[in-house]
Amino acid sequence: MKKLNCLFMSLAANLSMDNDTVPNVRNMKFSKKMKVEKDVWDEVTEYAANNGFNSVLIDLGDGVKYKSHPEIAVEGAWEPEYLKEELNRLRKLGLTPYPKLNFSAGHDAWLGIYSRMVSTPEYYKVCEELIDEVMEIFDYPELFHLGLDEEDAINQQKVLFVCFRQHDLIWHDVKFFFNCVKKHNVRPWIWYDYYHTHTEDFIKNVPTDVVVSPWYYSYLYGDCSAPLPDSEQAIKKRASFKELSELGYDLVPTCSNFANTFNMDHIVRYTEENVVPDKNKGILTTSWCHANDRWKFRILDSIQATKYALKENGVEI
Repeated sequence: MKKLNCLFMSLAANLSMDNDTVPNVRNMKFSKKMKVEKDVWDEVTEYAANNGFNSVLIDLGDGVKYKSHPEIAVEGAWEPEYLKEELNRLRKLGLTPYPKLNFSAGHDAWLGIYSRMVSTPEYYKVCEELIDEVMEIFDYPELFHLGLDEEDAINQQKVLFVCFRQHDLIWHDVKFFFNCVKKHNVRPWIWYDYYHTHTEDFIKNVPTDVVVSPWYYSYLYGDCSAPLPDSEQAIKKRASFKELSELGYDLVPTCSNFANTFNMDHIVRYTEENVVPDKNKGILTTSWCHANDRWKFRILDSIQATKYALKENGVEI
C-alpha cells in the first residue's frame, strides 16, 4: 500500500439526514437532489493534484444511479458510465480514486428504504450488490472504505428512525461487509469508532489487514487559543492513534478544518510523533463539505492547510 495524501470528496447527498423537517447539527436536511456542482468538483480535484495530493476517497452514497439499485439515487445522480469517465480523469491528474459506501446504521440515509431494513436478508442482499457494482466501476481498487462510524444513539438525535446494532450483531455485520470486499481481493478500510467504544471486541473481530482511519477534529496540542480537551472520550480518541498502530493496523489518520484551523497541523504532527512509522500510511483530509460554490473555498483551504502541515512537519509530498 502506497502512502496516501488523500482528499475526501462526497457525491452522497444524504448520510445522517433521513427527513426534510428536522435539521441536523449543521442545519442540513434530507435532500432529494445532488449537492455537487461539477465545475467546482473539477476545480478542487485539480487543485489537490497540483498541491501534492495523490489520491481521492469518494463517498458515493445516493449520488450514483446504480444499475443494481437505481431507486436509491437522488435527482441528478451520476450514471455509472459518467462516474467511470470521471475516475479516468482523476487518474490522469495523478489521483488514485478509492470508493466509499458508509454502512453505519447512523449514516445510511443514502440507502433509502433499505436503511430501515438493517440486518435483514434483503439488506444484506442490497449491500452486497452495491459493493459488487462499485468494485466493477472502480476497476477493483486496492482499498474500499465501508464507513462504520458514529453508530450510536447520541448521533441520531435528529433523525426520525433510530437504529444501532449491539453486541454480537455488530460484529456479524462488520464481518459480512469485510467478506463482501475481500472476495474481490480488496482491502477493507473503516473509521476507528468501534475501537474506542468496544476496544476488546474490536481487537478480536477486526483483522489487521483492515485499514483504519482514526479521526479527531479538535486540538492535540496546547499551542492554540483553546485549552486541550481533557474529557475521557477525548483522551481515549487521542490514545487510539498509537494503540492501533502498535496492535498492527495500517492507519490513515484523518484531519479536517470542520471545527478549527489548527487540526491539519496537529494531526500530521501527532501522527509523526505517535504512530508506529511503518504503520503510518498517510493522511486523509476532509472539510465535510460538498463541492459546490457555497463550500468551494472551505475545501480549497483544507487542501492548502494539509500541504502546509506536511511540509512544516517534514513529510515528503
